[in-house]
Amino acid sequence: HVIDKKTGTIIQDAVQYGRGPGEVVSTPTVCLLDDVLYLDDRMALSSLRYDLSGLPGSTVKYLGKEEISGHPKKTVYGPDKRLILRNASYLEDSQETGDRITLQTGQGEWVYDEYPVEDRKLTWFMYNTPRVVVSPDWTRLAIAPVYGSLLEIYNIEEGITLIRTKRFIPPDFEVRRANIEFTSKTSYGLESLVSTKNRIYACMVEGKYPFKVLREKKMPLFPMLVIFDWEGNPLTSIKTPRDIYCFAYDDEENAVYAMLRGPEQSFYLGRMDMSRFK
Repeated sequence: HVIDKKTGTIIQDAVQYGRGPGEVVSTPTVCLLDDVLYLDDRMALSSLRYDLSGLPGSTVKYLGKEEISGHPKKTVYGPDKRLILRNASYLEDSQETGDRITLQTGQGEWVYDEYPVEDRKLTWFMYNTPRVVVSPDWTRLAIAPVYGSLLEIYNIEEGITLIRTKRFIPPDFEVRRANIEFTSKTSYGLESLVSTKNRIYACMVEGKYPFKVLREKKMPLFPMLVIFDWEGNPLTSIKTPRDIYCFAYDDEENAVYAMLRGPEQSFYLGRMDMSRFK
């Protein structure tokens, strides 16, 4: 959808759900590069492209698709660059294979295939839907898992080099073949990473409350907006009254626009002025 950021009103539908030409079933990747929107349909194993230059008002132009292999979990598109994250399954009969991180540029291709946690059963669930962001100048990469609060920082100027891993809340859950069971300590990780030249923004649980406590007390899952530098150091945190579902940073306004989830599961568009936070 195309949404008016001042009113929260849906102005126009952009991409339809479905299996027809230009339609999408399930996408872990939504990437806007200039006026071109990239969506990865993991059900169709395809990367789809759309021309949004006519919005709002004109119809979105479907530009075509490209087949993608290895069941990527996330793709980030840049000018003449592409970063692909996969998560090879620990199950022998799985079709999910491939190196963990692949960086493709006009100068070549680099791969990185290590995880910050050695247990592959844990990492497969932790990074099945990873949170990923690249700095605007394409020199840094940040990755966070679904369960457990870790933040990995990489240099991607010429290849893929791990700078450091920050560990805030350890992952804790039981693996049952192709599923998991939450324990009394299972906690969600960072959510919806967004980057600027000098900062990383992320949603996070308040304190170190495990998932079961949050559900029992009907507390928001991600009420905290946390700001890190590109060394992975937390600089400040901002508590909000709502559950932050996803958000974006407006550099011109120095403001955060967030999709907020209320207690009745309704969604709202909120704005936060960031000028008082350095």
